[in-house]
Amino acid sequence: MIETVILDMSKKLSALPKEKVDSLNDTCKVDSAEHFAYQTLQSKAFASGKLSLDNAQWLYATLGGSADIFNRRSLAIRIVAITMIAKLV
Repeated sequence: MIETVILDMSKKLSALPKEKVDSLNDTCKVDSAEHFAYQTLQSKAFASGKLSLDNAQWLYATLGGSADIFNRRSLAIRIVAITMIAKLV
């Protein structure tokens, strides 16, 4: 399921002008504080039943161990992860 969403996002991004993609790329980078908050939100959402095991594991792996690791993910993956996190708030 998540792979399909990422593929769809990749297709949408490929249709955008380079300037828009560059802007989104900058917007979707996180700092250490945001990364920590995302990790905390992910674990609390799973513990409370708001996030399935599969989605929690995917989000945990996608966030990685640091903001730098997350920021090296593809833009499509970062958008999907950030959207998932936003829906948990």
